[in-house]
Formats: sequence, structure tokens, C-alpha cells
Amino acid sequence: MLIIGERINSSRKPVARAIAKKEEKFLIEQARLQIESGAHFIDVNCAVSLEKEKEDLIWLIKTLQDNLKTPISIDSPDPEAIESALKIHKGKAFVNSITAEARKLKIMLDILKGKDAFVIGLTMDDSGIPHTSKRRVKIAKDLVNFLKQAGIESDNIYIDPLVKPISSESDQAKNFLEAVRMLKQSGINTIGGLSNVSYGLPARRILNAVFLSLAIEAGIDAVIIDPVDELIQSGIKAGDKGLPFSEETFELAKQVLLGEDAYCANYIKAFRERKLT
Repeated sequence: MLIIGERINSSRKPVARAIAKKEEKFLIEQARLQIESGAHFIDVNCAVSLEKEKEDLIWLIKTLQDNLKTPISIDSPDPEAIESALKIHKGKAFVNSITAEARKLKIMLDILKGKDAFVIGLTMDDSGIPHTSKRRVKIAKDLVNFLKQAGIESDNIYIDPLVKPISSESDQAKNFLEAVRMLKQSGINTIGGLSNVSYGLPARRILNAVFLSLAIEAGIDAVIIDPVDELIQSGIKAGDKGLPFSEETFELAKQVLLGEDAYCANYIKAFRERKLT
């Protein structure tokens, strides 16, 4: 399973500050920690500062690759920034990401034509992120066909079915897992940025670790996670050793993630009573 380390994201205040002040040592250390924890690629996102994103992205990729020689996942909503980053990246990069939104898709297909890069496709079109797993799979298959027509090999395409927070839509983790299984049956590589699932809930690390183990069980091929987190490391190894908390905690988290705990009530109650051990 491919692991993309998510820590160097400008939505995190310490990272945004380090990018703005060009604090090389801090950012190199963040990358090094992730590599030592098993990351195969380092995701780099500089999008918080939109007016300087392209400049910051190029500087940061050069800085990391000059010091660590690590491959990068170029994470940007701006096609121009992605195009510039691909020109200076050493080796084969991940492009994070491309959607099925008509205007953006055309621009990105032109940029990716002839490039040897891994591509993350998001199951989102001009109507937004669909609610059901079936609709996600339909968008995914259309997106894969467009990418293949642009000359991108199937092995280089990874689809992210996009998980929404279960705090607001309780069936979304389950729908994500169903989409992963359906895509795998169709021979399509899958990937997921998993930590969004727990947004708005307490003890997020527990939910993230259990969700990771469920995604692995569903057959996911790659994940965008924080590999430095010890619970995440345990989630990767869960098939062998199990997660480092009680069976009761695992079951409570699993029920929330599978939409079997209405309004997350039992999970929140256990957290308040300090029973998540």
C-alpha cells in the first residue's frame, strides 16, 4: 500500500508560518519524520497563500528534493501551479488532484498529456460531491476514461471517492468504503484522504485509525495520512497486531463509521465518560 504523508499542508498554522518565513529546517524535518515513518511520497500543499502559491510550491519542492531526494505529491487547486511544479520535480510525482468538473478537467488533461506522473482523480463533477457510492463510481469510471484517452496509463491513475465528515452525514464513511470495493472490482486503483472522516468529533485519532483499518480491509491501494501518528501506524499494521485500544473502543468507533450509531451518541457518551481506552 502506498502511503502519502499529509503533514506539510499550509492549512496547518505551523506549516503556513514556516512556508511564509522560509523555515527550511522545520519543513525538512517534517518531511524526514514522515519518510522514516513509512511515507513513500510527501504531499506538499501551499494553497493558503493563493497569491504566492506557485512561488512557494516551487521553492518547497526544490528544498525538500535537494535535501531528502523524496518524491512529492503536488497538492494544489491551481492548474498553473501544478504545471510549474511538474517542470521542476525530479522523478515521478503524484498530481493531487484532478476532478470531473468540465472546465478544470480540460485544462488539467492538457497539462498532463505526455507526462509520466501518478494522478489522483476525485469523484466530483460540476454538481459537487455525490452522496451515493454508485454515483461516485460512475464519475470515477468516466474520469478514468478521460485520463486514459489523454495517454495516462491505468496503473498511474488513483481514484479518491472522497469521504465527508460523519459528524454531519453519518453514512459517508460507509459509502466511501462501498465505493472503494466497487472500484476495486472494476480494476481501478483507489486512494483516500482519510482524516476528514472524523472532523467535528472527539478523539479523532481513534476514529482515523479504525477507519484506516476498515479502508485497508476494503482493499484501498494508497492513503493520504499522517504516518507519524502512532495510532495510524497501528492502523496500518492492524491486520497483524490489532489496534492499541480496547475491543469496546474499536467497536464503538466502527459503529460510528458504519452509520450504526445515530448522531454518534454512544461514541460521544463514551468519550465524555472517559471510556474510550
